[in-house]
Amino acid sequence: MRQVFSRWITLDAQNYIPEVWYAVALLWIALVGFGFMSLHSQAVPPKVKVGWALGILLIPFGGLFAYCCFCLSRVDYYMLESWLPRGKKENRSRNA
Repeated sequence: MRQVFSRWITLDAQNYIPEVWYAVALLWIALVGFGFMSLHSQAVPPKVKVGWALGILLIPFGGLFAYCCFCLSRVDYYMLESWLPRGKKENRSRNA
């Protein structure tokens, strides 16, 4: 059983499925593209945009994750307010 498990987690040719890696690569390219489009639409100075672009390109997973956190910190949360109305909860507590 140990031998079967060790074969399963190694990168042997028998475990390599090109279609999966092509799909992962396409997904990654799409995410980076959407990240750049989002960065282009942000109202930040050009030096900051260049810094984020280099971060996204040079630090593959960490740069895109950090940019997503940065982007979410600048979002207007009007959509979430419609899903989680604070005023109605306060009114219920006053009426009770």
